[in-house]
Amino acid sequence: MITLFRRLRQKFIGEGNTGRYILYAIGEILLVVTGILIALQVNNWNEERRERSTELLYLQSFKEDLDQNMAELDRVIEKTSRVAVYNDSLLTFLVSAESASLDQELFLRLLGESAGYTIFQSKEGTIQSIIGSGALEVIRDPFIRMKIAVWEGDLKNIRAWESDSKRSFDEYTGYLKMNLPRHLMLFDESVIDDNVLTKLQSDTFFLNTLMERSFISSSLNDLYKEKREELGMLSELVDREIQSLMD
Repeated sequence: MITLFRRLRQKFIGEGNTGRYILYAIGEILLVVTGILIALQVNNWNEERRERSTELLYLQSFKEDLDQNMAELDRVIEKTSRVAVYNDSLLTFLVSAESASLDQELFLRLLGESAGYTIFQSKEGTIQSIIGSGALEVIRDPFIRMKIAVWEGDLKNIRAWESDSKRSFDEYTGYLKMNLPRHLMLFDESVIDDNVLTKLQSDTFFLNTLMERSFISSSLNDLYKEKREELGMLSELVDREIQSLMD
């Protein structure tokens, strides 16, 4: 094609046919422009394929992270529910217990289980990779893109309550270390004397700590359940996007 145009150009120049040469020149320019446009379009298609391939890999990895985070939330939901129940049970036990009829095995178990503490250990590897590499715009769905961008911010409330939970845990265990005989701190089946029971029943700080721990654990439990439901819906949306990219 190039050889043909070169011959035509030489012919028109040789004949002194200015009109035909101008038409030839315009045609040659159009041919070059068309070639450039085709090359750009092909490049755009290739870039689009690369971006969609990258998006698919990110979404598949993000889906795996979401599934693991939901499993982790199931764990902390169960744990915080149990801690709240044990703190409530210990309060009830202290209010109603009498030394003469004290169920020492139950009492020691309640003391130990009420000290439970946990946090939501979220898996964020894919999110950090997307944001760290500046690839957020590769994710086309605006809702998924937004949830990735605000992931850390969405956890701030949970992290604040977890911080309160850690503080109350430290206060509870610190109180037991300071006020219970060492053998009771092992939560074995040692005999509990009347003085220990009376002290716990009458200590406002200890009773308030139990109530606070129950409240914090229950509040965290509600927040974890909300987050679990939210991630479940997000996981379904991500899965639909994955399927559309694979079709």
